[in-house]
Amino acid sequence: MIKKLVPFLLIFLFSFGSKISFFFIPVYLDLRGFTGLEIGLLVALSSVAAFISFFPSGLVNDRKSIKKPLIVSFILLALFYLGMTLVEGFLLFFLIFLLGGIGLKIGENSLRNYFFKRSIGKSRGEKLGTYQLFVIFGIIAGVLGFSFFVPLTSFDLILQGVGLLFLLLILFVFSIQDTTGNKVKILEYKKDFFRKDVLLFSLVLFLFTLHWGAESTSYGLLLKNYFELDLFTSGIYMAAALVPLGIAAYFFGKRIDRQKSKLKNIIVAGMLISGTMHIVMTFEPLWLSFLARAVHEFGDGLFNLSMMLWITDSFDLKRLAGNASLIMTVTVVAEVVGAVLFSTIGSMFGYQFAFIGSGITSILAAVIFILKKSN
Repeated sequence: MIKKLVPFLLIFLFSFGSKISFFFIPVYLDLRGFTGLEIGLLVALSSVAAFISFFPSGLVNDRKSIKKPLIVSFILLALFYLGMTLVEGFLLFFLIFLLGGIGLKIGENSLRNYFFKRSIGKSRGEKLGTYQLFVIFGIIAGVLGFSFFVPLTSFDLILQGVGLLFLLLILFVFSIQDTTGNKVKILEYKKDFFRKDVLLFSLVLFLFTLHWGAESTSYGLLLKNYFELDLFTSGIYMAAALVPLGIAAYFFGKRIDRQKSKLKNIIVAGMLISGTMHIVMTFEPLWLSFLARAVHEFGDGLFNLSMMLWITDSFDLKRLAGNASLIMTVTVVAEVVGAVLFSTIGSMFGYQFAFIGSGITSILAAVIFILKKSN
């Protein structure tokens, strides 16, 4: 029983550690004196690093192992969090964020692929919904913990503690069962990816996940500069708003299993709700902004679940990790573009416009999906 819980504990702690300062890193960089463009480039760099690691780690997950890439991930993330508090200057931060980005994407990718492979069969929606639920629990705990303890201690001390946590997580890796390797050829992935349905979904996914770049660079700054919230209040806002994301993924995963909801409808609803509420969350008063943010996260929960279900439906199990990595690379490209684009817009015109712009691109993604599916 305990052994079955270890993978969920691992994803919870990984999410806790990797996302504990996710929304606050731009605030930390701002305090360290970096410009809006430099912040956007550094945050985007952690996603750019995924090009080095995403597909290769997925290929290793299919061919050989999930455990070994996870150990590499945790070592690099420990170096990232510890190193960020010790170095000075843009060039050294550039190197630290490159290493951290590689570690983050290898870890995210390998853990997601582990649950993809374990979810095939009965109760697929519920299994992936539960995975998403534990991810969100970890993020909520991390955001609340960070916003609570930083005012009592310091940014640097908390970041160093997270670095040590990742070294301890290596012990958990030895407790999970590794996946079975398969002999697969790289050209098979190429054939899978260039199908028309995959390319259409990739375009929609790119437009929708542009808003991830806005969130990674501008969310904390929107709350700090536009709504004038302090660190602790910002943390409560962010964490509480995430609850509907996990609930939506778990609840609708079970509905999919019972065939009470159609995947196409969930995809469209998720994008429309997410995009519209990304715009409304910039409106005052604060209670309206928070309510819109919570509904936005509900939409994200619908889309994240449907995206994972679509991936498991679309590819052979033997090549599932590699193909999932290619699909998720599309989101990396979008996050990079969104981070640079929307952080620049935010610093020039106000961070509310970063969220208005990214909300529009999410709605556009839904429109394209509807039009193409109706043909």
